[in-house]
Amino acid sequence: MRLSRKVLVMVALSIIWAVGAGICTHNADVKRAERFAKVAYKVCTDGKKLKHDPDLSSCDTERTKHLAEWMAGTWIMHTISVRSLARSADAGRV
Repeated sequence: MRLSRKVLVMVALSIIWAVGAGICTHNADVKRAERFAKVAYKVCTDGKKLKHDPDLSSCDTERTKHLAEWMAGTWIMHTISVRSLARSADAGRV
């Protein structure tokens, strides 16, 4: 059975929308993680300055840890969403 041109265009637009939404969501996740890590780094460095501790390496480590925690699972969640969308399309529910 051949699909009409209108259906093919709608499927293509749906795929483009899904990919765009994933990219947009990932970018928002990155921005949110960077903001949180920046605040955590600022709190750490301010605490070090109050204690007159010039060693900021632990603050860098903490910032990296917070970035990793906030970004953990972001691509997994997007992959699950795309797989769910693909399964729905296969089942004819999209």
